[in-house]
Amino acid sequence: MEALIPTPADCEVRSVIKIFNAQSIVPIEIHRQLCRVYGPNVMSKQMVCRWCRQFSAGRQSVHDEKRNGQPSIITDDLVELVREHIMENHRVTIAELSSHVPQISCSLLHEIVMEHLLFRKLCARWVPKQLTPEHKTNAGIVFLHDNARPHTAQRTASLLQEFSWEVFNHPPYSPDLAPSDFHLFLHLKKFLSGERQHFENDREAEMVVTQWFQSQAADFYDTGIQKLVPRYDKCLNFGWDYVEK
Repeated sequence: MEALIPTPADCEVRSVIKIFNAQSIVPIEIHRQLCRVYGPNVMSKQMVCRWCRQFSAGRQSVHDEKRNGQPSIITDDLVELVREHIMENHRVTIAELSSHVPQISCSLLHEIVMEHLLFRKLCARWVPKQLTPEHKTNAGIVFLHDNARPHTAQRTASLLQEFSWEVFNHPPYSPDLAPSDFHLFLHLKKFLSGERQHFENDREAEMVVTQWFQSQAADFYDTGIQKLVPRYDKCLNFGWDYVEK
């Protein structure tokens, strides 16, 4: 597709996105219109969605935010380019990223990955420190369970593959790394024992437990997931040994 307007300024493209977004045009259609006018490499779909979210949230400026000190060559589009390469291959190294983004140094690449994208290396994979709405809607499911025989059975593995779920690598001798075990069920057991509850039947027990799950705030579940990172690091340092705290 030949561009009608080649090499546009970033602020020009963002201004077009801002206008279309104000007209409630969906991001995928905005991206199609941008590619028709500026060419297929003008901006990725993910970046268009990101700018639409920012404008919908009240952002007015179409320029990069000013930073203290010397002008930075790290732009939003450059950050998005690095993010796309990481999402394509979670095991990519900084050196490999440098071959895809040769215009900046490895130190700046590391800054983008760690400080702008908030990724860190976990078991040789880049994983986000905190999930964004975009991660939650676009990223695939990463499934974590222990090494019990029913979990490692061929039938289970085939089913997970059918679901297209990525199975998180689990140490062979540390069954206490799943957030459900060290966080969710721990608090649930305290709730059930503290209330000294007795149930007439399984249906009543199921109803009480379901209500307890639904009563927990979103940050309760987020806390359990975030604790996985330091626990996994500690497990690695202990040579795959048990992690109690």
